[in-house]
Amino acid sequence: MKSIVAPLLHSFKLLFHNPHSTPKQTLIVATGKAAALMYQQFCEQYPHYLFSNALLIIPEGYPLPESLSSSVQLIETTHPFISERSLDAGQKLVEAIASSKITTVVALVSGGSSAAVELLDDRAHLSFLNSLITSHKSIVEINAIRAEHSLIKGGKLAMMFPQKTFSVAVMSDIPALDGYKMVGSMPFYSSLHLKTSIYEVASSQLVVTAVEEKLQDCGYTIRFSTPYFMDTHRSLVALVKKQMHLLQSGEAAIIAGESTLAIEGKGGKGGRMSHLLLSVLDTISDDISIEAFATDGVDGNSLAAGGVIPFSALLLKDLNVTGDFLRRFDSGTLINNLGFSIEIEATGLNLNDIVIILKKESLLD
Repeated sequence: MKSIVAPLLHSFKLLFHNPHSTPKQTLIVATGKAAALMYQQFCEQYPHYLFSNALLIIPEGYPLPESLSSSVQLIETTHPFISERSLDAGQKLVEAIASSKITTVVALVSGGSSAAVELLDDRAHLSFLNSLITSHKSIVEINAIRAEHSLIKGGKLAMMFPQKTFSVAVMSDIPALDGYKMVGSMPFYSSLHLKTSIYEVASSQLVVTAVEEKLQDCGYTIRFSTPYFMDTHRSLVALVKKQMHLLQSGEAAIIAGESTLAIEGKGGKGGRMSHLLLSVLDTISDDISIEAFATDGVDGNSLAAGGVIPFSALLLKDLNVTGDFLRRFDSGTLINNLGFSIEIEATGLNLNDIVIILKKESLLD
């Protein structure tokens, strides 16, 4: 299916601050799902750092850099669960920063870092920390608990090195006003560290603004828009249904953020966005279209980024099978079978999920 969001995601340019440090004394650390993109664009803007020592910690299955100099060490770890590889990456991170040659750390942080890199005083905590993934807790609550048990998170890594300078750039996947300070449970920044600075290079607001402009160019009026949804999946379904009911002809609603969806049993294919589409299918009318999309290009464990329910999909409500797929958490399979999946190349971004609801312009208006 044709996507409104996908063409926009491959065109974003991130703007980084110049750290004004000596390249030979600078360590560049890029962590998380968007580490490759952030490192690439940072070096494009400041090419004199291209041969600085760098450590890239990227969850397996996410985009890798096309080419790397000999000064760059790449570590592939895991997501969404913390593993022994994550702990090994945490140890190597501390060792790299500890080098006497390094005076400045440029940290490029994106979502997925909390699982990708960790250091614990007791590895027995792994099971408990990984159990948080299937809880109903928000990402803010989960990251606070992670920071409490970690040796490096919650700014503890920065505090290990009070004489070194930390410049932290964040691509935020936490839908809150100061969410960028919590990404990756933030090892690199503490307000107590006098030589740390932190700033946001991208958030879901970036995507929402781009989508708003695109829809307005297409003649839609934006009735409702939020980049900060953070609640249960059931609450997201309720909000989408409410906006479907409120929209007038030619209007649009945009919801970006992160919902919590606890999977029961083994589960099938799909993720939060395909599950959402099936959850609202019973109330959709033929003048409504909905696109639900993961901005990194991967919805859950499916091969798709999400899906689109097109206009005039009213007859789909007669399938009488959506409930079975929802109960089995196999929504991606049905969305794909219906031909409604959105499949794109990985975007390199990690900026939450986005839902777009459109009401067709009435011919009678």
